[in-house]
Order: sequence, then C-alpha cells, then structure tokens
Amino acid sequence: MTWRRLFQQYEDYQEDLLQKNGGEESGSELASSLGSMDIELSIKRRGDLAERYKIGHMGRRLLSFYLSYRVIIDIISWVICVIGLLAFIVNSIFIIIFVSIVESTKVDRAGTYNVLNTNIKTNYTLAERNVTIEREPNGVIHIKAKTDYDLYFGQGFVSAQERMFQMELNRRIFTGTVSEIAGSAALSIDKFARSMGFKQIVEEEVKMLENDSKSKAILQAFADGVNTYLKTTSRSKLGPEFSLLFGYTPKEWTINDSVGWSKLIAWDLCTNVDDEMKRYSVIRRGVSVNRVEELYPAMRTVDVDEKGNYYYNNVTTILWKEDLNITTTLEQDYEIEKKLFDNSGAYFTTKGTTTNKLKRDKSGKEKEKTWYHSLSAVYEHLSTILGDTNDKLGLKGNERIQEELLSRIFKKDNEASNNWVISGKFTESGKPILSNDPHLTISAPGIWLLFHLNSEESNLDTIGVSFVGVPGMTIGRNKYIAWGLTNSGPDVQDTYVMKIHPSTNVNNNQYYYWMDGKAEAFNVRDEIIKVKGGSDIVYKVFITRFGPIINDVFESQAGKVNWSSDESNIDLPIALRWTALLPNDTTMTGYFKTYQATNWNEFVESLKLVRSVSNNYVFADVNGNIGVYPAGIGNAAPIRKQGHSGMFPVLGNSTQWDYVGYIPHNQVPFVYNPKRGWVVTANNRLAPPGFPLLITNDNAFEYRAKRITQLITELVEKATNQISKRPITPSDIMNVQLDGKSLLFEDFKYIFETIGNRLITKGQQSSSLYNWNERLKKWDGFVLRGSREASLFHLFIEHLLLLPYKETNSIWFNTNYWRKIMKRDSDKACSDQGFSSCIDYAEFALKNAIEYGGGIPGWNSGVHYVAVEHSLLSSTILSCFTNRMIRPSSGGLYTVNVASTRFKLKEGVTEKYIDTVPTLNEFTPLNTVHGVSYRQIVGFVDGSDYFIIPLGQSGNWFDGEYDNLLPLYEEGIYLEMKTRDYVAKRTMYLQ
Repeated sequence: MTWRRLFQQYEDYQEDLLQKNGGEESGSELASSLGSMDIELSIKRRGDLAERYKIGHMGRRLLSFYLSYRVIIDIISWVICVIGLLAFIVNSIFIIIFVSIVESTKVDRAGTYNVLNTNIKTNYTLAERNVTIEREPNGVIHIKAKTDYDLYFGQGFVSAQERMFQMELNRRIFTGTVSEIAGSAALSIDKFARSMGFKQIVEEEVKMLENDSKSKAILQAFADGVNTYLKTTSRSKLGPEFSLLFGYTPKEWTINDSVGWSKLIAWDLCTNVDDEMKRYSVIRRGVSVNRVEELYPAMRTVDVDEKGNYYYNNVTTILWKEDLNITTTLEQDYEIEKKLFDNSGAYFTTKGTTTNKLKRDKSGKEKEKTWYHSLSAVYEHLSTILGDTNDKLGLKGNERIQEELLSRIFKKDNEASNNWVISGKFTESGKPILSNDPHLTISAPGIWLLFHLNSEESNLDTIGVSFVGVPGMTIGRNKYIAWGLTNSGPDVQDTYVMKIHPSTNVNNNQYYYWMDGKAEAFNVRDEIIKVKGGSDIVYKVFITRFGPIINDVFESQAGKVNWSSDESNIDLPIALRWTALLPNDTTMTGYFKTYQATNWNEFVESLKLVRSVSNNYVFADVNGNIGVYPAGIGNAAPIRKQGHSGMFPVLGNSTQWDYVGYIPHNQVPFVYNPKRGWVVTANNRLAPPGFPLLITNDNAFEYRAKRITQLITELVEKATNQISKRPITPSDIMNVQLDGKSLLFEDFKYIFETIGNRLITKGQQSSSLYNWNERLKKWDGFVLRGSREASLFHLFIEHLLLLPYKETNSIWFNTNYWRKIMKRDSDKACSDQGFSSCIDYAEFALKNAIEYGGGIPGWNSGVHYVAVEHSLLSSTILSCFTNRMIRPSSGGLYTVNVASTRFKLKEGVTEKYIDTVPTLNEFTPLNTVHGVSYRQIVGFVDGSDYFIIPLGQSGNWFDGEYDNLLPLYEEGIYLEMKTRDYVAKRTMYLQ
C-alpha cells in the first residue's frame, strides 16, 4: 500500500467519522481519537470502518506513523521530487549538450567548399579550380580532377577531413614532440625519435626533392589540401581529440610531415635490430654465441647431420632455383650457406662489471626502460601512460616509464603479410589474379584509407589503399597493372659495440671512442624536448661514424652506457648502422612512380629507387604478365665480410667489420613470368639454396607460405585437370585468404602422439590429460571460432615459450629450435628445468595448459580476440567510445588468415622470476593487436576486384563510418573495387 493511497483512505476515514458523529466532535477530540495507534473509537465502529476501507493492522500502523511524522515525510517527499526533477533536467541538458558536441565533431561530406581564398603559401595553384570527391555508402572515397595538382590537393583535403588527429600524432612521433601534448610520460618516445634523428634525415631528403620537381609537386599539393582544410573548418571538426581533450589546432602540414611517415614505416618493417638486440641481451647474461645460435637459428635451407651427410631442410623459399638459373649441387649449397652464416666475428662479452640496476618506481617495484621496435609499440606505450595518469585522460603526464610491446617476440610475423599472383592460364577469366593481405597493427582508426584517384592530366586511374598522411596509392591497381606488397625483411641494420677511449671526460662534455688505434670523437647533439606541465629537457644524442648510439632506446637489452674506459666495463655504447639513416634516399620518388607505372619495366625501375622501405612486390598486368621484385635490397642491403652475418653485434673499434659494399641492382633476385605460372610471398626466405649473397638471417617462419603454396598447387592441379577442369576464380582466392589451417600444429602433432603413447604406458587413459591429448590428436588443425582445441594448442605454445627462460630471462619463441630439440628429445633448457627429456617437458606444458583457468574456452569466443585500440585512449575512460573488438571466424598464430597471439609476460615478471620460471598465470591474456590490416584481390575484369579494411574510413569515434566495415571484415566479406558504375551517396566539390 502506497503512502498516497493510505493517506487518501485516512482522509475518507476522517470524513466518515465526522459524519457518523453528526459533526459534534470537537477538533481536539477528533485528533485524540485519530492520533493513537489504536484510533480511539468503539470496537464496533472501528471494525465496521476498517472493514469498509480495507485498513488492516499494518495499514493502521503505517497510518499512525505517517500522522506522527507527516511534516517530515512531506518535506522528504518534496525534496525527492525536486531532486528527481533536477536530475531529469540535468540529464536532459547533458544529453542535449553531448549530442550537440558529438554532432559538432562530424564533418560535412557533401556540398561545395570554396578553397580559393585561404592564403595558402605555395608556388602552385588549382589549375582548373575544380575537384570532385564522391563517397560510396560504404565510405570508399573517389577523387576526380583534371590536373594532378587538383587530385592530390583533394586527397590532402579529405585525408585531413577524416584522419587529422592520426596524422598529427604520427608527425609528433617522428619529430619527437609527443611530450608537448602528453607530458613527461612520453619522454621515452621523444628520445627514441631524437636518437634516430628522423627529423634531420627527412630535412635532407626534402632538400633532394629540388631535383625531382614532380614528386615535390605531389607532396606540396597534398600539404596544400591539408592546410586548406585546417583553415576552412573549425577545431571541432578536426577530431574529438583536438576539440574535447587537447584543445589546440595543429600547425600547418608540410612536405616533411608526409616524408617523415616513410621513416616510421621503414623502422616498423626492419626487424633485424630487434632480433639482434634480443640475442645480444642473452649474450650479456653470459650465454655463448654458439648456444644463442641454437636458441635462435638462422633460416638455413641446407644442413648437415651428425654423420656428416648434407640434406635440404625443405624450406619454402619465394624464388626457386629455376627462377634464377642456379645449378649448384647440394654440397655447394651447404658451403655457400656455411660462409654466409659465419658468426665468428660476433661480439661476446666476458664477465665484467655493470653499473646498470633496474630502477624502481615509488611503490618499490622494479621497472624496465622503454624501447620501440614498431609503431604499435609506440602507440601502446602512449595509450598506457595516458591511461595511468591521475586524471585518467593522460593530459597531465606522470613519471612512469615502462617497457611495452618491445618485449614482443613475434615482431617478424606481427609485421607480416601475404601476397601471391597466378597466371591467367589457370583462371576462369584468362587474366591474372593478384592477392595481397598485409598484416600490421590493427588500430582504431586504421593505418589505411580506401581511395580511387583519377586525373585527366596524367591519365591516372588507380584504386586501392594509401597510408594515412601520404599522397598517392600504396597498394592497388591502375588501368594497366596491379601490385601488392609484403615485408621482405632484408638485414639492412647492424649494431656495433663501441669501446670508450680514455680521453673521454664527461664533466667537460668530451666523449671519444677507439677507432683503428686512435681516439675518434662522438658527434654530440643536444636536443631540447618541450614537456607539457614541466621544464624543457636537454637530451644528448651521440653519433658515431656508423650511426647513433641506441642504448637509451634498447636499455633493457643493451644496458645504460657507462662512460668508463675500464676494460671490465660491459655497459658499452651500441651504435646502429641503418640504410634508412643514410643520405640520398630516393624512396619517395620511387613510390610515386610505382603506382603510375604501366608495365613491368617501368614498375621495376621505380622500385629500384625505393631504398629505405623493404618489400616484396608482386606484379600483374592486363596483358597477362606476372612477377615479383623485392624493393629495398638493391643499393640498400649490405655485403658483409665473412664472420659478420648480421645476427650479432660486432666490435666497432676499427674498420675491420666495415661493409664491402651494397648488393648492386643487377644482383637482386627476382622473377618475371615464372615457368610454374605463379609465385607466393609470405615474409619467408626470398632466395633459394645456392644464391651467393646474404639477404637476411631472420625470415618469418614458413608456415603461411607453405600453406598458401599447398592451396595454390591444389587449385592449379584442378585448373589443369583435363577431365574435370575447374579454372581458378576470385572466390577461390578469397577462400585462400581466409584459410585457418595451422601447419604449426601439423608440425608439432607428433608431440601429442608421443605423449599419448606414454600415457597409455603409464595406464593413465582415464585422466583428463589423456582425454584432451586425444582430442588434439584428432583435431584437423583448423583454427576456427569456438574451437577449444585451438585454444588449448595456443596455451600449450605459450608454455613452450618458457622453456629456455633460465638462460634468457625472457619468453623465447623459435619454432625451428623447438622442432629440433623435440625431435632429438634433449636440450640444456629441458634439463635446466629438471626434466630428463624434452617430451617430458611437453607433457608438463600440456598438463598445465589444461589446468590453467579451470577449463578450456572456445577460440575467438572465450579466449583470444583482436583488440582494436585507439592509439592514445585505449586505457582511458573514453575507451568505450574508441576501442573495438574483432573475433574473426578463423585464424590464429601462423595461419594464412593470421590472428597472431600477443604472448607477453605481465609487467615486472622478469624481475620477479630470476632464478625460477614463471607460470601461465604470469602471462597477459591471449589477445592481439595484429592481424590482416587490408585484403585485396585483383582479377582485371569487371566484378573480379575486391578489397576491405577492418574498421572504416573515419577517424572520429562518434561517426558512423568509424567502424561500419567491421561486421563485413569479421565474417570475411569484401567490397567490390569500382572505378565506375558505383553509387555515390555523397558528393563534395572543391572550387
């Protein structure tokens, strides 16, 4: 019964009482009769009225209570009503304000923009003063113009419209100015960029563009378009980050800012320094070079057994002997590789003294320094430090600097890709089919924009994707050719251990190193880093004849420099030698020529100019030609002296380990129209046995390449079968791209067969271990959404990462090492952990994986997903707006449809476990930020060209096109690539 109803009954009761008494009772008498709990009436009258008004015992008690505290209850009731009303009003106002703010951030994608009177300082003008920008309902952007300048102007304008904050952040990363907006927490990022000297290198490259007026004109037109948008729009439409968080308008965009992105991509794709520093960190622990070679073996194609017999390792290479006309024998191949992989010159530190101590934060917890081997590492560190700040939005900064993604083991495969091309003689259309799916960090927003660019002046008509902030087309097709790329991973980075000369005097700012028996001065550059909310920081950058000192970048691996010249000092400066830091880099010029090429010869000549960004480019044209050419090797990959393979640092105190030179263009391995009619690349080894030059030691493991080769071989066999001939279609290629078969599991399946036999011998057929092991033995190896076997296998792999932990003090992933020790069933790492055999360790690992978490969840449903995170805000309260989650229908570690797993120990684990080994509980969740960042299929006939990106075109988290493509991508659905006959939902004119 409510108070309102009870009070109404009381009023009726009172009125009836007065009537029954003839109105003769006085007010005091009435109050007396109603004031007590029992209501002073005759028993008969009270019973009659209680029956009439349905007031029971509890009702009478409540009524009495109300009458006793009526004033207080009324006040409280009114207060509650007023508060509720105010809450409703405030909530309504908040919703109105929030909706208005959200709407104010959304850009206008239709209508006419007057872009003539914007005071843009440039030597170029809009020749026709007319750019048409059309958008399909799915967000694909079509830009049409009569002149090239107009075209790139439009691309710059719309890039700023969709992704200005992303462009600004990338600019600040390469210039080392993130601390200006994020505070002291971002200092390590700025020190990284300043140590590399990206800004200075880019300035020199831009000066070179004076000799390449066409490339400079493209860059300038793009910059003019960006700046025109900045001048013609309000801050609110530059992105929520500018208007809601940081509260500033970015400076004008310059040519340097677009060129700077190429340096970040070059760093992202170069994997060797990561691997080299990882190996060096183990050497610093006293592990021998020979043992590190066992733990991290090179990708050899030929080996020798214990009896001295040579054999091929069955390594899947991109190029075959027949492609390069190589006719060497097995013995000759072995001798060639023995020479190429000679590490006799590797620097090995004897036990000495170190001044390095792991620093502690205010809580007393040990922490490691930050180093950045990829853009994803930088982004995740930014996100973490901003999420850790007191204001939860990262606007004030803090003192915490930690090691983020750079301990990630799977750098090579995280920054990976697949591409292949098939001759038209096997296809339904008679035209080649080209496929590409680069595997990079899947961030929110993504690194790509879907574009169609059309210029009447140059007869350019190209469609595909472009890196955000860079004009032109990175991957795609034009009217004549199609192309795709994967990371070729040539070893263009080397590290040198510099010996301190006694002339060094830190107090006098004098620093010297030994060089050929003499003192040679470090080039010291003082960098001023501005810090939001704090004082400017003076950061010293040290440069040698080889390159910059990188200890601050890789401090947890190389140690902080001790400037003592004492021979026992092992904390020596490490110098980085890297092709991308050399002058005369013509990469941007080559890039612009690539997507404008009309045939193989023009395409190859353009790629010869690409020096600092290394990729395997697959090619196809309308005339049926196919091929593959690796950019970034000719005049870029060094030729080293024997004894220096590039796997380990070497001494830099002399010219002993200087380069012989660089691989000339006429010795770069490639193939044009291979006899087999197809070619596959998946970051696997480029050159076949017998190739005399070293490209790299550190290729990706070959599982993806081998699986793609299997599938294409099957398709080709069906296409050439004279009885049941079935030509290859784009749909077949989609199925290959989305394939989730794990050859890594097939490679290790014998381990579970061996474990099963041992459990039978032990009489443990009824155990949970035996039952799950049987399920793995019967599993087909397809990593599909919901598969519990897939989850168990990945947890098993996670446990294997800890096998050599006592030697490495880190997780260690190398399938070649695992395969070798499991086959021979013995290794030092197994005995170090107290196991008599390595299969015993595998059984232990499987048992722990089964017991972990109390049950085995389904893959991509209960465990593992692709975390699509905002570069800055993924750990803040705004993550509910910015972040997304992708649960692919198939794919996992080393599958074609890759969904790599982020195997990573929690922060502080390596300091906590020094003499003991961590457990699975010490790992972070089995999620990832890496996957297929773009899918493309080109078949050269109408209705046979497709592409897709994971999220959408917009960088505004409040915009519907921020993630409109996610449901399609997640289920393996594609968009059709159209340059005509498309639906234009919105049209914008720049005049």
